[in-house]
Amino acid sequence: MNGPRLRLARTHWAALLAVTVMAAVTTALAVVFPARAVHGYDRAAAGLLGGRDASVTVSGEAGGPIGLGMFPNPAGMAPQGDTWHGMMPARLARATQGADAFAFASGARIARPAGQRPAVLGLTANSEPTGPYRAVQGPAYPDPARPEIAITPETAAQFGLKIGSVVRFDHGAAPIDLTVSQIIRPNDPGDGYWAARGSTVNPHVEVSGNGSEVLVGGALMNSAAYSQFLTRYNGKFTYTWRFPLNPGGITASGMPDLSRDLDRYRVAVAGRQDIFPCQVQTPLDTRIKDFVGQYATAQVITGLAFSGLAAVLVGALLLGLALFTERLRGALGVMRARGSSLFQLCRTVGWLTAPTLLPGAAIGYGAGLLVHAGPTQIVSAYLAAIVAVLAVGFPCVLAARWNRGATLTTRRPETVTPKASRRRLVLELLVLALAVISLVVLRRRGLAAQAQLGADPLVWAVPVLLGVASALIVLRGFPWPLRLAGRLFGRGRSMVGFVGFARASRQQVVTALPLVVLLLAAAVAGFGATVDAALQRGQGTGAWYAVGSDAQVTATQFDYRLPQWLRSVRGVTAAVPLRSIPDASVGGAAGEGKPEVTVLAVDLNALRAIAGGAARFVPDAPSDPDAMLVSPAAVQYVGTKPTTLNWFNKVLPVRPAGIVNRFPGQDATTPYVIIPYQRLRDIDSFPTRVFVQGRGIDRAALDRTARKAVPDFAANSIGPSFIRYQGDVEKQLKQGPMVRVVHQAFADCALIVVVYGLLSVLLVLLVGARERGRAIAHLEVLGLSRAQRRTLALIEIGPVVLCAVLGGWLVGMLLPRLTGPVVNLRPYTLGFAASNHAVEPLHLAALAAVLAVAGLAAVLVDRLFDARHRLGEVLRTGEET
Repeated sequence: MNGPRLRLARTHWAALLAVTVMAAVTTALAVVFPARAVHGYDRAAAGLLGGRDASVTVSGEAGGPIGLGMFPNPAGMAPQGDTWHGMMPARLARATQGADAFAFASGARIARPAGQRPAVLGLTANSEPTGPYRAVQGPAYPDPARPEIAITPETAAQFGLKIGSVVRFDHGAAPIDLTVSQIIRPNDPGDGYWAARGSTVNPHVEVSGNGSEVLVGGALMNSAAYSQFLTRYNGKFTYTWRFPLNPGGITASGMPDLSRDLDRYRVAVAGRQDIFPCQVQTPLDTRIKDFVGQYATAQVITGLAFSGLAAVLVGALLLGLALFTERLRGALGVMRARGSSLFQLCRTVGWLTAPTLLPGAAIGYGAGLLVHAGPTQIVSAYLAAIVAVLAVGFPCVLAARWNRGATLTTRRPETVTPKASRRRLVLELLVLALAVISLVVLRRRGLAAQAQLGADPLVWAVPVLLGVASALIVLRGFPWPLRLAGRLFGRGRSMVGFVGFARASRQQVVTALPLVVLLLAAAVAGFGATVDAALQRGQGTGAWYAVGSDAQVTATQFDYRLPQWLRSVRGVTAAVPLRSIPDASVGGAAGEGKPEVTVLAVDLNALRAIAGGAARFVPDAPSDPDAMLVSPAAVQYVGTKPTTLNWFNKVLPVRPAGIVNRFPGQDATTPYVIIPYQRLRDIDSFPTRVFVQGRGIDRAALDRTARKAVPDFAANSIGPSFIRYQGDVEKQLKQGPMVRVVHQAFADCALIVVVYGLLSVLLVLLVGARERGRAIAHLEVLGLSRAQRRTLALIEIGPVVLCAVLGGWLVGMLLPRLTGPVVNLRPYTLGFAASNHAVEPLHLAALAAVLAVAGLAAVLVDRLFDARHRLGEVLRTGEET
């Protein structure tokens, strides 16, 4: 048998090589995609948790003899930092770096000449003699025996200091003099190292509530200055051990456990008895909570896409194996007719596939590991094993099934209408039932178990089952309109339509597997396009609710003329003021046990006028000037009867007239009410917030104008969010670390499924081209022209591709709605529902382009195998192909 097997291998080496390459590529993708997704999750976790303040800090306050006895010099804090780090749970220890230990004294007032504004200098004593800075003036290594400090050039300029200047601290037990020995410049002023050291790199002027100004700065002190500050000055230090975040030790899957580790660490630190009381402070708790919500959503939606992608890869591989087995059908039929058993046929097919496909799959798995797209996942090994089993077993099963009879038969798909067996009917009904049951179970689980759904096989199974079920429905239904179309075209004079639709409705292996693969591929692409469009619209809605207009200016108090001034800024078309009164009592004066709400005074009609396309999000203004709108959280305080709002010496009679669910810039959980802006009189009429509408706004001019309207006593209310732009908020949402991971996953899935879908079409066309050429040669003898042949090629492949792609696209568009609350995009949209799943026109254009490419492929393959000049060859019957 070795001779016939070798001849069989030489005859079909091209097809065997093609399926081997397909198996290798499929296995490599099975390794690369999960690893890349997990690596993206881990990077997103580090990005969301990161920042200049991303650290775990242990701190406690001590001074005088206690501080000096525990730490005679700052260097003694380093061993204690190792102890703190050793007390961390293992996961938290991996997620943090070694301790940055220092002692910090804030608000140490210094002596200033008469007539100058008061000044305070924060003092930092580092455990390490060096840090992320360099000396620009003074010695590189100051004398540790003399009490000295180091300051930045900005601090020197603000305080009027230089090398050799003496700074006196005279508000303690005894005055101390510290000499400026170094002018230092930080390597990176935005680093977390400096963020923890007060105003060392950011000297500024603070304005207190009574209008007085205080100069605030910071300095680094040596060990001698540290000792004098504790002994003579009797000062107090906040001893701090800062553990910066270690991005390499953070994994997305470990985030929920990291939050629990932080709680355990807090308890352990608070229970220490051999040191002054210390506590753990970190901004990571809120960030971990936000990340866990985003991670759960990302796992669900990418899991749905990846399961569809895996099904496409496996389906395309099965299609290639089926078409390869189809090429062996003639030889296997002859072997069966000559007395070979089914076992011998399977052994022959296995002898062809096992020595090539198994090494091909192994090479693909190794190539995927070499790419090192991320940590290797166990699911990749499972997928590789599935590919290996299918590569060897599926052709053997097909060979045995197709040659159960002992006689040599010739299959003529163009003249035979396939009939489904009862076994196939039962199997199809079982798949439909499983798809419905799994969808119902998934919807019932919903958001309550979303954190566990990402790695749930049920999530992976639902899109595949729905896709296969839809493909079975299409397979059952699409031959009927084709046959009807064939009868209609049969009444005409041209044979092209009749023959094309007849052949398209009677195809078997050239119809079933390609249709399933194409439908799944289109479903994955449609799902990604739908979710991506809904996500972008939801983020736009969230950005608008966060700002309320193109720009928003916020402070404790503005000059009442600010809206008028803003209208003169280039690019501004309108400005609507709002006054926020945070602690107004309901039904009586404050301090009498009355409930308190936030009062928002704004002209809703004016706000609707500038909202443009977002006007539907602005509530209608009540017609009664005494009416007010009430938030759901304030209903229990306000009631439904007329009452009064009271703040300071103001009493305002109001009447509840409706409920407002959301308002721009306002937390939905905060009790608030909305009244007309015109009801504010005299001193109450100043705005605290202004909604600015415009296009191409001059940001610098807007900033200058807004700052000019802030009174001196309210200047300290200006913070990073003094002016917010809707475009900036939306951009920040769309460029979030986890959002980028989801977008990249969808883009990769779409690219791969399109390539594999077109490859499936191409495989079907290439494998069936010779048989089709033989059939068309007979028609050319009857006068079929070249143009009619191209049209016939499009009609034969067009219905299959069109039905599969449109059906799959429809399944993908409906999948977010069918799965219900499982596809929850609120963590990416500031809590707003992303319910608008309409597909963007660009996605529809891409779908049309893919269909056009499939049709072009059919025409090109037909042209490649043009039999016009080889009629004698193709008309020979019984030719082995």
